[in-house]
Formats: sequence, C-alpha cells, structure tokens
Amino acid sequence: MTAPATASAQLDVAVGSLVRARGREWVVLPGTTPEFLLLQPLGGGQDDVVGVFPDEGVEPATFPLPGRRDLGDAASSDLLRTALRVGFSSSAGPFRFPRRPVRQPPQLPVRATADGAAPGHRSATYR
Repeated sequence: MTAPATASAQLDVAVGSLVRARGREWVVLPGTTPEFLLLQPLGGGQDDVVGVFPDEGVEPATFPLPGRRDLGDAASSDLLRTALRVGFSSSAGPFRFPRRPVRQPPQLPVRATADGAAPGHRSATYR
C-alpha cells in the first residue's frame, strides 16, 4: 500500500497544473488535496468537474512539441487571433462594460400661442 503513496508524492498537484487521467487531459482545480484531486477536463465546463484519487493512474500531462506540419498560414493565424479575442471578451461576463445611468433631456416648457392654445393644436376660435 506504500506504492500509491509514493506515486502521489511525485505528482505535482498545484492548482492549474495539467494532468492525464482516464484517457484525457485535465486541469487541477482549487480545493485539491494530495489525497483527492478536483479536475476539470480541457475544453470542458463546470458541469464536467470530477474528483479523482491520485492512485487512479493520474500522471503529469505531456504534449508533443510542434513540428513543421503544425505551421499555418496568415489566414489561420488571423482566425486564431480572432477566436482568442472573442473568447477573452466573452469571458468577462456582464461586468465588461458598466452602463452609464440614462440621462433624460430636460423638459422644455410648453409655450402657448397668442390665443392661449398649445403649439400644434387648433384653438377653439376660428377666424
């Protein structure tokens, strides 16, 4: 029973680190302890958060280095830049642009015409 304890001692369980478990990559979330890991899958949401014991085959995640085949052209880099901008601006939530209070224009006094009627209305007397 000491073998799993040594495996979890070597595992870096810092919040935000990437680990591999259950056949996919995960992000370590706050609230994680050395005995129990809270994980969210890469590309997943809050509904996909799971709890995992370190002895369930959790290991640091590794990704291959990019090669020549991974290079793109200017159009793909522009698409990636736009996607990142949209992603960051939508992640700001409803507090992104504070609204200013709506200001009503001042009400101008209605001036009566010479015969006492309001402008745009016919007076009771016809000439």
